[in-house]
Amino acid sequence: MHSTLSSYSILLCLYALLAGLFLAPTKASAYALPGAPSCHSPCTTHWDYYFKVSGGSRRSALSRGSALSAAPPLVTPGQAKALYRAKLLVKQGHFPWATELYSSTLRSLASPKTAPLNTEALATASLLKALCLQRYAPASDVRNVYKSFFRTMRTNSIPVLPPDCTSPSCPAPGEPLPPSVARLVQSGALYESKQRGQESRARLLARKAVEMDPGLGGLLRWGVFAEAA
Repeated sequence: MHSTLSSYSILLCLYALLAGLFLAPTKASAYALPGAPSCHSPCTTHWDYYFKVSGGSRRSALSRGSALSAAPPLVTPGQAKALYRAKLLVKQGHFPWATELYSSTLRSLASPKTAPLNTEALATASLLKALCLQRYAPASDVRNVYKSFFRTMRTNSIPVLPPDCTSPSCPAPGEPLPPSVARLVQSGALYESKQRGQESRARLLARKAVEMDPGLGGLLRWGVFAEAA
């Protein structure tokens, strides 16, 4: 009798194990977008972080449904991992090491081999690098991040208003840009607002950020930007 019960117990345990392996969805499966890796907890953490800092792109990607098959991959597993590792280095105060990781990620994103250009990821990595540099680097290094982003966009024939453009004849943006681009411009506005003698540039950037993403309108009601409203 005991032997029979023991056999049933073993069979039930095996059945439960197999059911869990083949039927229960894993957390990582929720991120099974085209171009996204199929992996377990550590990799899922990298993607969770990327989706968070890029401005909710996973939600918008999922809403496009079948259109995803024609869309370029978000970022590679290596790029997502590099951005996450850089965040950890920033938290530990290792800013130059984090900057190098951001720089290598940006180089891979801007490489002609990764065409078409992933504007969302490029803006996200640029934003993270700029915020890191603001902690320890001179203003010229911080500004070079923004200039490099707009230079890459122009090289790829994507019309975006560069931060130094103050003329009424500046080119207007073309196709709607990802939210991460507006957030990058917003960060530039906030940074310049803290630099002596750069109030005009800060207001210009604030206006352009709001033009790209009206959801950032509250920026124009804050401090030095109020005059730009």
